[in-house]
Amino acid sequence: MGYIRGDNMETFLNKKDRRAYEIIKKIENSDTNEMKVKTIASELGLSEHKVIEIIQALNDDLVTDEHQDKFDVYINEVGVLVKKSNFSSSFFLMYFLRRSIYYHILDDLFYSRIISLEEYSDRWFVSKATMGRHWHYLKDNLEKYEIKIIKRNNKFQLEGSEEIIRSFYFKLFKISQLPIKGVSGEVEELCRIYWDVNEEMSQKSIDDFKVMISIIYLRLTQGKYIARDKEYFYLKDEMPKNNFFYGKLTSFYQDFSMKEEQVTREFFFFTFFLRTNLIISKSSLSVSGVYLNSAIVTGPYFTICSEIIDTVKETYNIKMEAEEYFYLLVNLYMMIRKKEVYGELVDFVDHRYQTAIYKKFIDKLPDKLLQHASITTYQLYVVIFPLLTKVQEPLRLMVISSLGDHYREIIEKYLDVFMGNAIVYVRQLIERPDIILSDTFYEAGDIPCIYMPIFPNTVDLQYSMNQVWKIIIEKRKNKD
Repeated sequence: MGYIRGDNMETFLNKKDRRAYEIIKKIENSDTNEMKVKTIASELGLSEHKVIEIIQALNDDLVTDEHQDKFDVYINEVGVLVKKSNFSSSFFLMYFLRRSIYYHILDDLFYSRIISLEEYSDRWFVSKATMGRHWHYLKDNLEKYEIKIIKRNNKFQLEGSEEIIRSFYFKLFKISQLPIKGVSGEVEELCRIYWDVNEEMSQKSIDDFKVMISIIYLRLTQGKYIARDKEYFYLKDEMPKNNFFYGKLTSFYQDFSMKEEQVTREFFFFTFFLRTNLIISKSSLSVSGVYLNSAIVTGPYFTICSEIIDTVKETYNIKMEAEEYFYLLVNLYMMIRKKEVYGELVDFVDHRYQTAIYKKFIDKLPDKLLQHASITTYQLYVVIFPLLTKVQEPLRLMVISSLGDHYREIIEKYLDVFMGNAIVYVRQLIERPDIILSDTFYEAGDIPCIYMPIFPNTVDLQYSMNQVWKIIIEKRKNKD
């Protein structure tokens, strides 16, 4: 299972684990498998002894919890940390979050359990004063998302916009990957129907749907409803008609004895979530059911999106076809609406987009986009990324395997999926490949060679593809 990375959620890790997670990210973002302890210590304002102590403690924890395959960092004679090829900060965010005191409090608040600070003190072996500081820390950080912890009828509960609370817990549960408890069989049936009518749906979409509909179910059982009018979640003119799933979804809401107006609010919120949850690909635009109607095309959103697109084209010298322009228009509109509804929660970092490439994107971005009121730089990056990495000519790639041609062909099939762009596989150096991928050490003069382990897992493949993109982007930069 892929681990979800969300850097804004590291706030809710225990203090000791927040420090360890900072070190993890430093190692992950290094260009090689090595990073000096001295460098990490200097960049994080720690002593070298403290860095070594944190790493050793983490290794001990992982061995105890039988997760040693996720992390293998050691200190050699010159003070270098070495990571495993399947190393990922996403796993550690999940691992740290699950053992965080803040996560357990948030979990109790979600399930509307009775909360006692004295009981927490005993359970976590901390003093009442320390527990009080934890409590205030959690409250202060939740308020950044306009969520408050209040006490009503001698019971702690969350207060804030319901769409924000649901979105917050969606991110929290996606990162922790712990199952949501107490959902009814009706939720499972609704998930099954949704999958049946969307056969081409990715596993991520399936998982996301189940998490959000489970959150909605449990919030509704607690009497927590969407208060915003349907216009707040407006995306398109028409509601689905003659659709078996949407009929079942309407019945699902009606089971909570809501008035028709409230059913409509809930319906609009959930469809807003589904439509803005993923970037709409160019290939699926024609069948996605998402379009820009006349009201939007002639309104302020069209002006904002058009200005952003024109700036991006000029800044990155992108030759844009009509299909790509429409792709940007639709997705920028979705991103802007998403920010209007979710606020600061929109910048939920996706682990597929690498920090090094993102920084290069930011460095070139003009101030009017860096400080844009309608969209964040990360949202913009996610939408623009497919066009930035567009290869005008197919990439000429040579795969070399010590296990022979059959194994090489298997790897090439996987690479086609991970690359996302046209690839021409060449067999000999005389054909001048752009890049070589090999599971053994290989030198070919000025042709870059990237090492890929024998029997690579998905993380290995993704890492290799990231290295390929770094080379492509650097070559393109040199041409410019």
